[in-house]
Amino acid sequence: MKHLLSALLLLMLASCLNLHKKEDSSASSSESVSVSETEPILSAESRSESYDFPEFYKGIYLNVNTGRNNALLNDYIKKSRESGINTFVVDVQRGRRDTCEIPESHVRLMKDNGIHPVARIVCFDQGITRLPINPEKLERIYKITENTAKAGFKEIQFDYIRFADRSTTIIDGKSVKMSHVEKYDFIQNLLKTARARIKDYDVRIAADVFGRIPWLSAERHDTIGQKMENFDKVCDVILPMAYPSHYWNDRANGKNYIALPYKTVFKTSVMAREKTERALIVSWIQAFQLKIKPSGLTYAQYIEEQIRACHDAEIEGFIMWNARQDYRVPFEVMKSYYSVETD
Repeated sequence: MKHLLSALLLLMLASCLNLHKKEDSSASSSESVSVSETEPILSAESRSESYDFPEFYKGIYLNVNTGRNNALLNDYIKKSRESGINTFVVDVQRGRRDTCEIPESHVRLMKDNGIHPVARIVCFDQGITRLPINPEKLERIYKITENTAKAGFKEIQFDYIRFADRSTTIIDGKSVKMSHVEKYDFIQNLLKTARARIKDYDVRIAADVFGRIPWLSAERHDTIGQKMENFDKVCDVILPMAYPSHYWNDRANGKNYIALPYKTVFKTSVMAREKTERALIVSWIQAFQLKIKPSGLTYAQYIEEQIRACHDAEIEGFIMWNARQDYRVPFEVMKSYYSVETD
């Protein structure tokens, strides 16, 4: 197996050395950066050219269509500024393309209006099921990483950077049980190569991890090949997906974590922080209504409990996930929560 690992790492290295990184197709770099002609958000000239990363991430997820659509993007910027959001995690790719789909002018628009732009790159949407990986697939990841940095994104977030959630991997046509060390090394080397491709840019490298990963002790290993301590070696930011709806009912201690949004997000965030030395911890939290009824809370209360947990855990922020980008209730929660906090 050591020989197999060496071969895989050499394949990735060769890929790096041989090649130096939903809907509105009318977006272009010449589009206006204002909400309307009479209500400009903020011009580029009115802000300093220096760039500051957020001290505490307060973010939302947006898909590639919104990132490409000037009018939609402006609308989310306007509502985010009104509610205290300071970070957008934006999909930058469609399908198998290896170029950043978000115009540079739209990235600049976010930064000019106090929004920290984070590019989300989906690596292996079903998890890694077989090896070796086609060098062209790896190169697409590296090329879009490069393209995204060139477009001006200040942080690149790698999602689905994991093996499939099963005990074996198909290697050269055979079902093999890889060691956890081999999986860790493969993922770490992929991130190291991506970072090497953008070494000339002031860009943070981030990675999403399953919510259960921070709960692992030093002696336990997960089949998907994710471990907080290992990501800490190669990432600037780690984002546990702490959606309470994706947790479990622990009958042994009488706690149904699905029904305990504060405790679930708090505990996940604290354990993530305690297992890292250098990476920032920014938790993904749930901004959708799946399985909230057992909590006895309203949707707004459910979101507020998660936000409070992130502050109490003393991590570096949160990003709200809603696949439909419906943030009407979360925006109102943000307005209420932060106005109370700062009064």
